[in-house]
Amino acid sequence: MRRKTIIRKNRERRELTVERTVAIPTKLAWEGWTQPEHITRWWGPKNWTTTVYEMDVRPGGVWRYSLKSDDNSGEEAYCRAVYEEVEAPRKLVYTETLLLPMTGISFPIARCSRQSCSRKELEVRGLAS
Repeated sequence: MRRKTIIRKNRERRELTVERTVAIPTKLAWEGWTQPEHITRWWGPKNWTTTVYEMDVRPGGVWRYSLKSDDNSGEEAYCRAVYEEVEAPRKLVYTETLLLPMTGISFPIARCSRQSCSRKELEVRGLAS
């Protein structure tokens, strides 16, 4: 199976949709999104390290993590997400906020939704605030 990522932008709705077809079972995809030991292996930009401090996957639960550049530049960001909808293994909706420590600025970056229509489809939709 050839991996293909499709990215759609809707400027009017301030929405970004990323779709990718992957050949993994639904259970494994769910674990990849909801277990710290898995998400730290793939979340964030290339050559950045993700550290999860808290991941309470339930409505009202919080996911706190940081992203740190591996190039020793000192660049880092701290993020906090609050889960709104959790329907294992089908749907995960959260609102995320980014804090840039060097500036002291904190702002909402997305309302994300991950839905799996079948065992091989993955859609991530971010809605900017």
